[in-house]
Amino acid sequence: MWDVPSVFISHTSDMAEYPTTGSFVQSAIDAVARAGLVPVDMRYFPAQETTPADYCRDRVQKCDLYLGIIGFRYGSPVPGANVSYTELEFLAAADRGIPRLLFLLDEEAPIPPRLVDPDRSSIEAFRARLLTSDIMVSRFDSADDLSGQVLHALVECLGRQTSPATGTEALDAGEESFAMARAAYLTRMEQRYRRLDLEVLTPAEQDAHLPVLLRSMFVPQSVRADPPPVELSKELWRRLLSAEEISEKDLPEGFDLDRIAQARTTYDRTPLRAVLDVLGEPGNRLVALLGDPGAGKSTLARYLVLGLVGDGTEEALAGLRGWLPLLVELRSYADLRSRCETFLEYLEHLHRTEGTGIPARPLDRYLREDGRALVVFDGLDELFDPKVRETVTRQIAGFATRYPKARILVTSRVIGYRRAELHDAGFRHYTLQDLDTAQIEEFAERWYELAMRDRKDEARHLRDRLMRAMTDSPSIRELAGNPLLLTILAIIGRRQELPRERRTVYVHAASVLVEHWDVNRHLEDARIPAGYIDAEDKKELLRRVAWRMQSGRSGLAGNHIRGEDLLEEFVDYLGTRYQLDPREAKTIARGMLDQFRERNFILSLYGGGVYGFVHRAFLEFFCADEIVRRFQNKRQWSPAQLVSEMFGRHWPDPAWREVLLLVAGMIDERFTGEIAEYLVHEANPLWPFATGEDPPHHLVLAAECIAETRNLGAMERQGAAVIEKIITWLEHSEGTYVFDVDGFLADKMIPLLRGARPRWPGRDRYLGWFLGRERAIVSSGGTEIAAMIVAALFPDDDRLREHFGRQVVGEISVSMRDGAVRALAQGWRDHPDTLPLLRENALTDPDGKVRTTALQAIAESWRDHPETLASLRACAAGDAQQQVRSAALRAIAEGWRDHPDTLPLLRESALTDPHGDVRADAIRALAGNWGDLPDLLVPLYESALTDPHQQVRRAALKAFAAGRRGHPDALPLLHGHARTDPDRDVRETAVEVVAAGWRDHLDTLPLLHEHARTDPDWRVRQATVQALAAGWRNHPDTLPLLREHARTDPDEDVRTTAIQA
Repeated sequence: MWDVPSVFISHTSDMAEYPTTGSFVQSAIDAVARAGLVPVDMRYFPAQETTPADYCRDRVQKCDLYLGIIGFRYGSPVPGANVSYTELEFLAAADRGIPRLLFLLDEEAPIPPRLVDPDRSSIEAFRARLLTSDIMVSRFDSADDLSGQVLHALVECLGRQTSPATGTEALDAGEESFAMARAAYLTRMEQRYRRLDLEVLTPAEQDAHLPVLLRSMFVPQSVRADPPPVELSKELWRRLLSAEEISEKDLPEGFDLDRIAQARTTYDRTPLRAVLDVLGEPGNRLVALLGDPGAGKSTLARYLVLGLVGDGTEEALAGLRGWLPLLVELRSYADLRSRCETFLEYLEHLHRTEGTGIPARPLDRYLREDGRALVVFDGLDELFDPKVRETVTRQIAGFATRYPKARILVTSRVIGYRRAELHDAGFRHYTLQDLDTAQIEEFAERWYELAMRDRKDEARHLRDRLMRAMTDSPSIRELAGNPLLLTILAIIGRRQELPRERRTVYVHAASVLVEHWDVNRHLEDARIPAGYIDAEDKKELLRRVAWRMQSGRSGLAGNHIRGEDLLEEFVDYLGTRYQLDPREAKTIARGMLDQFRERNFILSLYGGGVYGFVHRAFLEFFCADEIVRRFQNKRQWSPAQLVSEMFGRHWPDPAWREVLLLVAGMIDERFTGEIAEYLVHEANPLWPFATGEDPPHHLVLAAECIAETRNLGAMERQGAAVIEKIITWLEHSEGTYVFDVDGFLADKMIPLLRGARPRWPGRDRYLGWFLGRERAIVSSGGTEIAAMIVAALFPDDDRLREHFGRQVVGEISVSMRDGAVRALAQGWRDHPDTLPLLRENALTDPDGKVRTTALQAIAESWRDHPETLASLRACAAGDAQQQVRSAALRAIAEGWRDHPDTLPLLRESALTDPHGDVRADAIRALAGNWGDLPDLLVPLYESALTDPHQQVRRAALKAFAAGRRGHPDALPLLHGHARTDPDRDVRETAVEVVAAGWRDHLDTLPLLHEHARTDPDWRVRQATVQALAAGWRNHPDTLPLLREHARTDPDEDVRTTAIQA
């Protein structure tokens, strides 16, 4: 073997610092490494006795290639010479006759001014000399662009040279051929997969497609081992895993509640893990990765390829650095099986035709002898013919046996997957999970930073708007968990407001998914002639099915339909639409239903002959579309009937909320106005006088319907009616704080008032009322909600801003200062005076409540400001009141988890803060954000278990149990606290964590029986009874014990709990 050629990379320091997400120099270094060469960079040279110029010249001339990255700074001058070090390196390479590759940053490239010399004469002269030399010069405008060009140039240069620099031995011809083919292959894979293909997801009217790079956008998901134990709809799984109560009436017919509960227990115990950690584990040589439609399986496959193409490999995949990534797209392979019998023949075909493969013979040798390859077989579910799928599955198992050193990844959808063949071949199975809120926010932040480039404030606004849309609409939140649908949301959210424009989201997303519902191909494969079924037919079928589901049983059962009922709908439609006889219509309908078992994007079979929408959001959209068609096109309802039959009957039902909002946004604004007036005045006419403590769902729904209309100016009367009801509530509740109502208005109503563009209709009445009653309302011990509402309604009123600014610094009333802080943070976030005022308030206000409000507002709204973290740290370490220190610690843990000082700060606070509540909050923050570091934190938890403050011991028990689950010392320690801790709350917590984490341990049930009978405190006995009823419902000893407590326990609450259980 010959020594690997080296490439000297010449650049100024700024090229190694920008872009911050991956510099120009780093992209070039990665490209050199991908070409199989050694990068040489002067940044890493040690101190030498020779002069820097001599050493620099010597290092250049010892390399085999010179690569210059030239921007708009000339560089440091060489002492005693008229050139910079950068130009000296170029001249040294020329003197030695080394091949030179030059890359000039394009004049149109978007770069900050600091990357340009103030006096550009020297750099312009140097660039001119390079451009007029006899060397081919390439231009680049981004790090990604430079990476591809460098790799391509190096491959071409290697191809022209038959051997490396003088003094080295030549490659074996076969090795040289493989090395060149590998380098060319990696170049093509980089070119093909570096950008996300968004055209199929982008609305036709949005012609400008973002150049989105996969590396910059990819957010790794989590996985669980094995597929779900039963096939259920997304909504049902969400509710099960969030521990919501599920009753028999919520379930579709044929679903057993005990089986569902057992499925929850089984699956919930399977821990979530980062997908890249799983794929990078040495023991996971063979992995089958399952996921829902649009879950990101193919995107992950391509990201893995790109990750191994370069040196910037994810830390979790560090063990695979330098491995050869091979991607086999199985649908493409299946189409070529007549010409390519094996996977290697397929890759050789791609090598000859597209450059995205490698010749079979040297690849076979490499896989057998070296074996460092990650082979991804993507899309097993894309093989529609069951016989072909079975054959290819056996081929994959055989490939894994033939090449035992290679790592294999197979991707497929969950539903319809048959695991036996690959399981028997040694494959481990994992299932991709939906994106969680943090992952969605990370995606949104990256997306809008890319879309808005240097407009950070606008990018932050769009990110916040998308996240708020998820909070306001559970249906949009459900969609956002799916990477494909989240991308659609982000694309549309760039130009239109969510959730106000939710209909646009559903129309476009439904069109994309209907296009993927390839029923015609399935029927053709099944030899059923039905080529006339088009996209409109599919949508009409979905509308009919959605209406039938939504109009039937309530709850989760409303998203399910029996197979025979679904067949009936399809047969009826096909017979009426195409005049088919019942037998032919039934044949086609059965073929369509068969497809749902194997291929689905919208409807799916969930077992027991029950079908449902994969995402409830599409049931709601198609149901709303059907209602609008019946009202506007078919004239089945008058406007009055629409109000009474749809909104009057269904407004209190949460399952109908999204449907009703979609309808309000689809129909003419005149009718939406009538609906809003009904909701304000007639839906709940006694509120707030007779039902004042109930949250005003009817009023918020009215405001949401108003916000759905495109012409807010036509809603002046209805908007004013909403404002009048809010005023009535504030006057009615004057002097009191009703948590449910005020919190509900803050969470639901204020975002609607603030988000109306250009303003909320009918708002003027509120300002005069507020200024006249402000002191009476806020100072009477009422709420700050009135100030928050006026800020939401009048963010364009500068006099109002000044009014609140004066209150923040000069008002005696604590409530008024607190309300003013909230108002300024909400209504005038972007004003230059707001942040300094709130920062001063957070540090110096005499009341801890106001300081807490101010620092929470700063942490939430100014997280990216360079001084925010310093202000929070000052509060966390030095504020005199414990509530302020706790709030600061929680904000730091949530917003700056990865900062190197955050973990030490929380550990110090957990051990030394003088107040127990702060120590407890620090422990909770540590457990919630660094649960993956049990060895580091468990000693701290063990120390906290002896803390004199009961809240600290409770927090430590929970954290210790989570971090030490499975450790032999954990359970005895927890048992000790359950039996002997002097505080009842600590004993109760110990019982709860043992019951939840050690359910199958032999000592757990006896411990619970002991506490149920002997603990002196009724709350501990009650918690134990509840744990037994929930976790050991079918154990033969549970019912007798519950009966005993129902009869004999001395406390009435415990007896009641036992009876209810």
